[in-house]
Amino acid sequence: MYQVQMTSNIIADRKKIPLHHTSKECLLIVKSGTLLLSMKDSSWSLGKGSVALIMPPENCWLQNASTQPCEFYVLSYTSKKSEDEQRAVNTGGSVVVEWDQIVFTSHDKGGIRRFLDRPTAMLEKFEMHATTLKEGLKSHDPHTHRAAEIILMLDGNTEMQVGNNFYKGNAGDMYYAPSNVSHAIRNDGKGDCVYFAFQFQ
Repeated sequence: MYQVQMTSNIIADRKKIPLHHTSKECLLIVKSGTLLLSMKDSSWSLGKGSVALIMPPENCWLQNASTQPCEFYVLSYTSKKSEDEQRAVNTGGSVVVEWDQIVFTSHDKGGIRRFLDRPTAMLEKFEMHATTLKEGLKSHDPHTHRAAEIILMLDGNTEMQVGNNFYKGNAGDMYYAPSNVSHAIRNDGKGDCVYFAFQFQ
């Protein structure tokens, strides 16, 4: 069982703000603009689609790196099982992944960028990728898997089937497919759509 909270945040000026989450694990995703993230002795300038996976009890500082507003998502979560900080250390600890550094692998339906596939402090498995899906296509037929899944829309319009229900979503919307519940997603807009998919257990 997990407790998950997702927020959308905007930094309009260049003031540095802390991101505190000492009891939670945190996934940060840049929606627009350029975000300067500082952690320990390192800093990164992150554009749209870039992510930071931050382990407890790590803290970081955020700052707008441009004159335009910067918008980003923060997905924070805890496990009802005890966290395992050593497991997180063994798999590399906190990590920053820049969109432009991820190889895009094309296929007949669009393409994929593979971001993360590893255990974390809170999760035995955390897999994250970004899918580009061509207009009018389904990513796959309805299917199930043990891991729960979150879909976060980055660009475009989609329809998501979860069980026997259908939901519409566009940029900024999030879908949730529980463990072992049939689901599928279709691009029902004009042009390509892009979304993040996270599987966790």
